Amino acid sequence: MQPRNRDFAAAVLAFIGLWACANFYIFSGRVNSFGTPALPGYAAVGHIWEMVYQEIPVRWTAADIIRAGYFPAWTPYPEGGTPLIGKMQNGIFYPFHILYYLASARWRAWAFTAVPFLSQTFAFACLYLFARLLGLPFFLSLLAGAALVFSTGTSQLSPNPVTALFFPVLLALAELYHREDKLRSFALWLLPPVTALAFFAGHFETAFRISAMAGLYFVVRSFQKPQTNARRLRQAAIFAGAQALGVLLAAVQVLPGMEYVRWSYNRVWRTRLEYRWIYHTIGKHLGLSDLPLLILGLGSAATLAWIFRKLMRERRPQKAGGLLVAGVAALGLAVAALSRLGLDATASGLLHGEMVSATWRGEFSAVFLLLLALGAALVIDLEPEFKALAALLTVGALIQIKAPPLSNLIAFLPIVKLFDNTGTTPELTLSICFLAAAALARLAKEDFRKRTAAAAKIFLCLILLAGGCFFARAIGPFMTRALPTAIYSPAGSEASNSFMGPESAKAFAGATEPFRAWSPLSCVSAAIAAVSGGQVRASVPAEILSSFGECDLYGLLPLPVQPGDFEILAKIALPNGSSRILIGPEVATLKVPIWPLAAAAITVPLAAVVPAAGVALYAASAVSWAAAEAPLPTSPSQFPFQLPGIKRLQGDPSLFRIDSFDYSFLEADYANLYGIPDIRNGGDNLDVLPTVYFNFLTRSLIGDPSSNSASQAQGLRLLGLANIKYFVDAPNVHAASPSLKEVYSGPDMSIHENAFSMPRASFFSKAVEVPIADIRDWNAGRELAFKDVPQLLSTPGFNPQKTLILNDPPGEKLAESNAVGGKGGKTPVQILSYEPNRVILSVKAPASGYVFLADNDFPGWEASVDGKSSRIHRADLAFRAVRVPAGPSKIVFSYDSLAIKFGTAVTALGLTAWLVLFLWRGPSLKDSPQADSAAALNFWTARALRWLLLGLMIPAMTFWSLWGLFVFGGGIQNRFNRPAPLSSVPFGSMQSAGGLHQTR
Repeated sequence: MQPRNRDFAAAVLAFIGLWACANFYIFSGRVNSFGTPALPGYAAVGHIWEMVYQEIPVRWTAADIIRAGYFPAWTPYPEGGTPLIGKMQNGIFYPFHILYYLASARWRAWAFTAVPFLSQTFAFACLYLFARLLGLPFFLSLLAGAALVFSTGTSQLSPNPVTALFFPVLLALAELYHREDKLRSFALWLLPPVTALAFFAGHFETAFRISAMAGLYFVVRSFQKPQTNARRLRQAAIFAGAQALGVLLAAVQVLPGMEYVRWSYNRVWRTRLEYRWIYHTIGKHLGLSDLPLLILGLGSAATLAWIFRKLMRERRPQKAGGLLVAGVAALGLAVAALSRLGLDATASGLLHGEMVSATWRGEFSAVFLLLLALGAALVIDLEPEFKALAALLTVGALIQIKAPPLSNLIAFLPIVKLFDNTGTTPELTLSICFLAAAALARLAKEDFRKRTAAAAKIFLCLILLAGGCFFARAIGPFMTRALPTAIYSPAGSEASNSFMGPESAKAFAGATEPFRAWSPLSCVSAAIAAVSGGQVRASVPAEILSSFGECDLYGLLPLPVQPGDFEILAKIALPNGSSRILIGPEVATLKVPIWPLAAAAITVPLAAVVPAAGVALYAASAVSWAAAEAPLPTSPSQFPFQLPGIKRLQGDPSLFRIDSFDYSFLEADYANLYGIPDIRNGGDNLDVLPTVYFNFLTRSLIGDPSSNSASQAQGLRLLGLANIKYFVDAPNVHAASPSLKEVYSGPDMSIHENAFSMPRASFFSKAVEVPIADIRDWNAGRELAFKDVPQLLSTPGFNPQKTLILNDPPGEKLAESNAVGGKGGKTPVQILSYEPNRVILSVKAPASGYVFLADNDFPGWEASVDGKSSRIHRADLAFRAVRVPAGPSKIVFSYDSLAIKFGTAVTALGLTAWLVLFLWRGPSLKDSPQADSAAALNFWTARALRWLLLGLMIPAMTFWSLWGLFVFGGGIQNRFNRPAPLSSVPFGSMQSAGGLHQTR
């Protein structure tokens, strides 16, 4: 059988095998619950995994909106309403997500298993083709693809690895460009749509990251070829231009996404204080005081590189021992010095990262492939394409451990500064899997003597690595005292921007970590503690850095020695004798995998000596990862979880939102699956910045349910104004405030009704202004949001339910903004129609005033009063209000995003032009070499990639074209098939789980 026919047959058999496994899984009555086990009771409701409470509800409601005939521009459910297209993680236009929109609510649970599997199958095919293109043998190509697919967790719903699935395609196109002259135009023609598909998959940071890493791979490969620098520069410019064209092809997703990023919590992540906390030392950026440590660290690293080269070339044992000791010292000094400048000394990102596993098999698999890949990169003389992958491994590792000054360089790049997520590192994982396979393939071709020499060098590298890390931990405390450095940058300086802060920090158990907190209140003392299960596991006093009108504190907290997930809290004592709890980050403490590390350190040199045994271990690693990362199934009858308390809420016919004293209970957006809006934000695809202010402010006021204070009453009033009717919390939670009435207590939850709850739309005849210049400036805006507004609320006689708080920028107030007369909130406002992208209200105002709508303010929303355009004012930090005259008025809020319209036009024109030119003048692959030629595989891979990608592009372009006609034909605000009739029942009122029901 010819090689290409054998490869095709093998790929078909692997595809059939994967499908057989998946079909057995899907049709055996199990669905992917993405980390949440089947519930014997209700305990897990308070700890639903992120992708369940964040991704599934958003895509579920997006599917309902689309099936109802509305353009998927806005959702009224989470956080007072948020944009759908702009959210970087939703992937509204991702081709595989069409299955969600076609599936009814009854079958959608299975779609949430089938869609990740389709993506997984596509990834496996592309990885196999790339491995064969690099020259890996058939069996190792299958193993490399399988190991990478399972290690990145693509069986989960997370959009990060789904976007990363296009990384091997980008690398394959970069490789084909450098292989055959006939394939250059083919690679350039496919590069734009592949780049666009990566952005359509839904995760901006990952799409930008894999595009940049593919560009780096392209540049490294160009320098491996003998050509002039001018030619290299020209080729790089052409490659980057093709990628830029791909970004334009995805403009319908990119432009709304960029708009969303400018108004989302990502702006908070640009500042020194990230949700009041700095995680780890990653907020550290270099200054003049860091110069001694920087010189020591970089000098030691350079010395290490020189010693390592000498060590690899040294053949005399007596000198090799001395070089090894010197290398251990140099590595230890480099790690210890750079750790104080922001380097993650634990290397937990490399040992765990995407390869986190609760079993020793998974830990051994991750460490075994990592060490084998490092050995290949450092010791074995590989082909140029694998050396390019080694470069990606180096850069990915430096970013993962946040090594300065690389962190500083990347953090302040104009594009990267917009994004902040290193949770997915496809270049690191792909390089590890492929370099490990390449090492085994190369060693299998060598004789026993050369394999033994390679094993000896790998063993020396492992001794050097282990000795350097232990030496760094030993001298770390001494170095901290000898060469002190500021942990944080001065407030207000440009260097205060943080670099890629994680949502949850990872560290080894027993490590000492720096944490920092801030409160708008002054304090007299403070302590930082690690809390788990309601018990304090570790606590230390905190140093108060400043307390003039606010509390800025810092402390070094020894983490508990037992592994687990801990919440970091700060307790501050106020001058009046009371105290306040500040909620900080969640830290996952991991036990140092001593036995997996030791086992991997022994087996890696043995695998170099006996490559066949190494291949067996490689295969076992792939299987172990598959077992460790396999999703936990849940019965379809439990999806969404059947909760009696939710049925109690659904029995209330009035419009309502919910909140919770425990921010993590029934995670923020999971309630959206039942048609219940939630004011909380559910994660990085749901945070609209104005609501972040509102949530922080109200959360600082309401405290805990056992409290009954004046500040809690004001917080409940604000929440009532935002349409919060119910508080949903864990069982046996009893509220002390008389304004909270318990209406349900069961084994799943407790529910309290807020006496201050108001309708979603209200009339105010009185308003007061607390202007905020730019709500996107977190450091400046927090001063007003957390000081001026609470001060106003504490004014005797002030009631936010009678006086509207306007937060327009200064200098933009209207002449009648302080009109008085009448009683705020008592004049009824009727909701004539409530649709995702349009709301119609009517009011008969006794005097001039404001109509307030408790829906998020966001660019693109427009308002008209009696057919005349009217300005929307930001009210109560997050919501919308318009000025109305005395008498009857009809108010129309409509979402008309210029970013969506312009992005749709650019995508439609670009894709049409690309398709016409591709069919008319596209590169031909007919003149391929003979079947027995060494170049035949290049052409076979190119053809396979073409058909795979066209299979995605055709349905995608059809789907995008239909929505393009919708945007410019029916309009964003209207239904696709026919205008919706006016209704007095809002769009979000649902009486059953998992569907949007518009009253006809």
